[in-house]
Amino acid sequence: MIGQFTLHETIGMGSSATVKVATCADKPKTKYAAKLIQLENPKTSQYLEDKIRSEIEIQSQLNNQHIIKLVGSETSTLSRNEDGSFEKVGVIFSEYAPYGNMFDIIKNGGGLGAEITRYYARQLVMAIHHIHTEGYAHKDIKLENILLDKAFNAKITDFGLSTEIEGSDRSGFERTVFGGSRGYMAPEIIQKVPYSGQVVDLFAFGVLLFTMYAGVPPFANAEIGDPHYKLLAFNKTKEFWAAHAESRPTGFFSDSFKDLITSMLSYAPYMRPCLADVCGHSWFLSSQVATVKQVRAEMKYRHKRIARSSCL
Repeated sequence: MIGQFTLHETIGMGSSATVKVATCADKPKTKYAAKLIQLENPKTSQYLEDKIRSEIEIQSQLNNQHIIKLVGSETSTLSRNEDGSFEKVGVIFSEYAPYGNMFDIIKNGGGLGAEITRYYARQLVMAIHHIHTEGYAHKDIKLENILLDKAFNAKITDFGLSTEIEGSDRSGFERTVFGGSRGYMAPEIIQKVPYSGQVVDLFAFGVLLFTMYAGVPPFANAEIGDPHYKLLAFNKTKEFWAAHAESRPTGFFSDSFKDLITSMLSYAPYMRPCLADVCGHSWFLSSQVATVKQVRAEMKYRHKRIARSSCL
């Protein structure tokens, strides 16, 4: 228990945080998500408190229908365990997304195809635009951080790695903070060279779109040594798409989708499109997009499959 909040079952775990369902005494029927960061280790507690403070500050300034809303927070407090003991934690209370994350949807049901991917792409691009407009880069866009609310709308969460777009030295480039989820990291982050937060967010968005569409990632890492990414890096795009088209129906990847993703995942940052270019691309603007009814039917079916498999 933390203040007026009672903690319930665990719904997610990371390297330094645990996410639990929470309820509040004022609204006992409303569920929230509580992200708990352990602060017991004196060697890391100050660093983690600073990170929590930054995450709270950033998330509190964001207000978009496709971004998880901050409900409450404590940079450092005591959490009472079931056995009556206490532990020092930082906690962030956010709105609860009942249908989990996009990673589980894809993992258990495969790719979404073009029309549903396009439906969600339009939602996510609004959220990314808002984050960037407010002066921040998310820096950890990935399937696990795309949650689904009660109406199966996509919402971006987890601003633990987010930073100001201006960079640590206000130059517009980040030169000291390199991190993220490996499979979504742009080459410049992996190489630890100065990079633009906006540009690397769009690279990660390209990886996300490909994975949502196809059900598998485009590559393991954006490095020359990666057998798939090196094809993109050396402009062997026909070979890249041919490799991913194996065992798929003819025409599975449309020419417009291939053109968009190839540009978004370019090795050179200056070759990648900006957010406005992505929104204006022919694939993005296509009228072939799933309806709300179609999306909800598909997502309900997939969620039931996940629920059944977890009971086995």
